Amino acid sequence: MGGTGSAWSGIIVSIIVVFNALVLGELAARYPVSGGLYSYIKYLLPAPIAMIAVCLTLLQAVTFTPGIALGIGTYVQLLFPQIPQTPLMTSIISAIVLVFAVALAIKDIGTSSKVSLVLLAIQGVIVCIYIGANFLQPQRSMGEILTNPVVLDGTGTLVPVGIGTILLAAGSCQGVINGYDASLGFAEETKGRSINVAKAVIISAVCACAFILVPIISSMIAAPDIAEYLRAPSPYLYTANATLGSFGSVIISLGIIVASFIGLVALNAYMARVLYTTGRDELWGNSINRFITKVSPKSRSPWVASLIIAVVSMVLIFASSLVDLITFVGVLVALVYVLIAVGVFLDRKKDPDGYRPFKMPLYPLPAIVVIISLTAVICMQNLRDIGLSAVVCIIALAYYFIFIRPKKKRKTK
Repeated sequence: MGGTGSAWSGIIVSIIVVFNALVLGELAARYPVSGGLYSYIKYLLPAPIAMIAVCLTLLQAVTFTPGIALGIGTYVQLLFPQIPQTPLMTSIISAIVLVFAVALAIKDIGTSSKVSLVLLAIQGVIVCIYIGANFLQPQRSMGEILTNPVVLDGTGTLVPVGIGTILLAAGSCQGVINGYDASLGFAEETKGRSINVAKAVIISAVCACAFILVPIISSMIAAPDIAEYLRAPSPYLYTANATLGSFGSVIISLGIIVASFIGLVALNAYMARVLYTTGRDELWGNSINRFITKVSPKSRSPWVASLIIAVVSMVLIFASSLVDLITFVGVLVALVYVLIAVGVFLDRKKDPDGYRPFKMPLYPLPAIVVIISLTAVICMQNLRDIGLSAVVCIIALAYYFIFIRPKKKRKTK
């Protein structure tokens, strides 16, 4: 979408991500509860807005999950060209991978963490090899990438990238440099002081930016031909073939698959706890609330919520495309973060002297940067994604005033 202008998109989003992590860090230490982003909005914003937030967050769960799974399916096909290279086969592979990921996510946190840690170590080595090989064989300077960004037009010709294209691609980057807030969903199940949850989300955010942005830029620097790089089914594998050879390309494919699988496990486990929390807060009918709050007696994980997210994601794997899912989830993520940043101001105003184990540095600058920059990114996305998000917000408000508010009034009486 952004061509080599994606380097600037990634830089912009990385700045937003770091500031956003500072915002989330303050809230994580102040409200160490399961539910993560949804829970914060529930505490900070009026009830109707909280209902919007929960719908946007749950929609992320069932759009981001199939997006990651489809990415894995695509790279498995690139790794094994003898597999039929059809969209149907991509969906079948993705569905199989999702089943294994959910099975691991339902395990207790300790087991999932140990497996993820091993896979993460393997991925870290592969990423470092890839970055090193790219910087050792540069075809152009970083200055050229940043000062002369280009993209392929409809005829396949390289043309200069404008700020509008960079901001459009930033929406997708917002959906890619993501997941760093997953630790927030496990706050009630972790040991130690609540400030450690704040540290976790900040460290995760910084690492996410570094380990995503640096490989992207290095792949542009080492690509033999930028036009071919942008035409390739996977630009990263195109560069890997040039710098590491065909064997290196295989290793990079495996690394991408491993990293994506880790993300799939973490995302399902996190979002299952968000869905569980909505049932605990009685946002749905009584029978639904009881159903989605079922917890495994052995692992203590919300297994029903995990399966619900998996089933809906499975449907979308066969009914949508990777690009459509990622661009849409980028808008959803941005909307939720804007709401949370607004909530921080309300929280400070409502309880200025309240106990905050971690206070964001430079307040209110991080929150202001998040609100302004993400609003600009949202406005530059395509009308379909903005329109779908608006429809979700309207449905959420209608649900609140038709069902939730009368229910609360009945309880009060």
